[in-house]
Amino acid sequence: MTAQHRIPADRLIAHRGYQRHYPENSPLAIGKAIECGALFVEIDVQLSADGVPILYHDDDLKRISGERGKLTQFHFRALQELGAGEPGRFGNRFDHVRIAPLAALVDILRQHPAVQVLVELKEEAVRDHGAAVCLSRIREVLAPVLNRSILISFDLDALREAQRMGFRRLGPVLRDWGIRQRIADELEAELIIINHQRIPKADSLLMRDCQVAVYEIDDLALAETLLQRGAGFIETFAIGEMLQIHEHAQRDGHHHD
Repeated sequence: MTAQHRIPADRLIAHRGYQRHYPENSPLAIGKAIECGALFVEIDVQLSADGVPILYHDDDLKRISGERGKLTQFHFRALQELGAGEPGRFGNRFDHVRIAPLAALVDILRQHPAVQVLVELKEEAVRDHGAAVCLSRIREVLAPVLNRSILISFDLDALREAQRMGFRRLGPVLRDWGIRQRIADELEAELIIINHQRIPKADSLLMRDCQVAVYEIDDLALAETLLQRGAGFIETFAIGEMLQIHEHAQRDGHHHD
């Protein structure tokens, strides 16, 4: 690993951990991102049928676990026996990786006190369980590290509920760049998170009392340009490549949502 980084680690967010090379959202991917030097890690949270927060992006099992069915059909006891190794992408290389609870992230953060986390409450979880249930379960699990946790979501009503419940660190994920300052002011948001392709090329990324995190970036030149325009953070699936300055990182073509 090179000692000289063009982009400081404190301006990078490891999107779903080190997702380029490891199964997304898994403790393995989170740990590998931290090994690379990540100081911010973004993960996704869904809920099992019995309301256990789990590290998982989709609301069904096919892509990540290679199984049929929806998460809402399974209690956590059954889910934790299932794989989470993204067989369509990795074959059987990560057959040992299992669906993990959000509590596994807390264990990792306890071992790495400098690391902060962006916890994305998925819209499907709110749809299936309601915002109040999702938020209370997430807060209960994150209690030991809540001061290092930024709750993020596309569901702005869920974030409004979180604000009423006392969550202090909020990050709306927006599809509409034009509402950024109004939403940031309303939620007293720490971050606004948005796909860089949704931002007009002439616009500054500086905001009042809030920072912008842009995704999905694995090109160093683009990352530098966005930082120069005022972005506070660059979110990337390729945290190792970004920190090691691999000049010709290949685009994966993945999206936040």
